[in-house]
Amino acid sequence: MKNTFPAWLQNELDKRGMTQAELARRSGITSAQISRILSGSRGAEGKTLVGIAKAFKLPPQIVYQAAGFLPPELDPDSLTSRADHLISTYKREETKQKAIEYLEYLAVQEEKGEYRVAPKKKLAHKPAAS
Repeated sequence: MKNTFPAWLQNELDKRGMTQAELARRSGITSAQISRILSGSRGAEGKTLVGIAKAFKLPPQIVYQAAGFLPPELDPDSLTSRADHLISTYKREETKQKAIEYLEYLAVQEEKGEYRVAPKKKLAHKPAAS
């Protein structure tokens, strides 16, 4: 079976505009190790996969699936598990509550047929007023 993990990893880096060096810094994995994984000369497992998940802010399950250590998710909607994971990473209960309230708001809007996806906008940093 052909290992598609290097291609998956490169795609995730590209989606995020993240460099190998940035992935190394965020994951605690050396740049050399990441380079070997991307080239296919070295596999990834254990702590390496958990580090990659942490760096990408993904549930480890998704990274383990991409690496072939877990079967593909039975539920095709992996966004649900990603949302759950992201909310669980918030440290403040108030932030978790705001995230849940926003998701509930979106659910109501969708039920009413009023939810529309707005075009993506780049957030501009506004300088503080002097």
